[in-house]
Amino acid sequence: MAAKLLKNFEQGQRIDELATAINRAAEAAVPMAKDLRVSAVRSMNANDAKNSLTSSDTSVTAFFTDKTRSASAARFCKRYSGR
Repeated sequence: MAAKLLKNFEQGQRIDELATAINRAAEAAVPMAKDLRVSAVRSMNANDAKNSLTSSDTSVTAFFTDKTRSASAARFCKRYSGR
């Protein structure tokens, strides 16, 4: 909705640039987080696997969030803050 409004005010190029920047950041983040995801899978026990298969539609996402959120945040904040 906001993008459409801004495009009506001839700001379409800025919206396109923002979308491109967000996509490039996401593409760069995938390899940076690979080892965190692999580590999370390796730490998975039988109960975690069962819950992922039999619980809610978001149980796998919840598992990865629980296992990787703090390490991901630390890694990405460090990477993009220049620390």
